Amino acid sequence: MRAAAAVHGPLAVLHVDAHLDTSGPEVWGEPFHHGAPLRHALTEGLVAPGQLFQVGLRASWGHPEEGALVTAHGAHGYPMPVLESRGIAAVTCEIREAIGGRPLYVTFDVDAIDPAFAPGTGTPVPAGLTSREALHLLRGMAGARLVGMDLVEVSPALDHADLTCHLGAWLLYEGLALAALAAR
Repeated sequence: MRAAAAVHGPLAVLHVDAHLDTSGPEVWGEPFHHGAPLRHALTEGLVAPGQLFQVGLRASWGHPEEGALVTAHGAHGYPMPVLESRGIAAVTCEIREAIGGRPLYVTFDVDAIDPAFAPGTGTPVPAGLTSREALHLLRGMAGARLVGMDLVEVSPALDHADLTCHLGAWLLYEGLALAALAAR
């Protein structure tokens, strides 16, 4: 994300995750850990004001400051109850319109997906996205100016029948397709 922002300036960020990822050092005892990447992205100015879209949220917070940080930066949160009531297509359309022509970075934590579809993660949280919803979310970003993507939290040692690894590879394939469309 730092490299993409260095080239393109502050980014629109689609953060697909069960967690806010804005934990501070009080949670794990140090500032850099797997629950802090969005904290750093926001405080370093990598994310354009009001251009953080967090989809699939449903996990508890480690500290009240986590929610305050995203609120202060104008983030848009789409917890699972919102996705369930409004539908993935409507939410995706809203996000895509809000991003407009800004450079987009997608950060996809596989624990956003329900463990029934992606068991191979160290931080499983029940009641998440289906694999179909995850694919529709990415496909709904067609036309966006994708400049970077990551997919994290896949743990092959916990992955029954390679379900998570295959889904993760497919999600990255969808990201490559988005990048190809953006390059046209």
